[in-house]
Amino acid sequence: MKKEDAIRIITNCAKLYHENLEGKNLLFLYDAPQLPQYFEAAFLPKHFLHFTGVALVQQRIVSGIDFYDRCLNRNLSPLDFSVPDSGTVEMKLSVLPRMMKISTAAKMIFVVFLWG
Repeated sequence: MKKEDAIRIITNCAKLYHENLEGKNLLFLYDAPQLPQYFEAAFLPKHFLHFTGVALVQQRIVSGIDFYDRCLNRNLSPLDFSVPDSGTVEMKLSVLPRMMKISTAAKMIFVVFLWG
């Protein structure tokens, strides 16, 4: 994958992450052989980097939050990251746009409000 293509996908998805997921916690429930299983995911700015699969060039970007800010501001440069040869980046970026709209792509969505 060319870095320019990766930047286009990543920066578009950063905007969607900001609009749809940032600051939210989602509970994922799924069926397992004996009992239903679950996990909770917190969508914080520092977590966006993980969804992309790219590796930071530490001399240019020092944190996941810095990476996310550059994506949102469309200041991400090909020099800011590397693409490992594992194929992970290509796999992650192929599904990332749909994941950023999980509320319209998921099989079922339940909204629960808790008052404390």
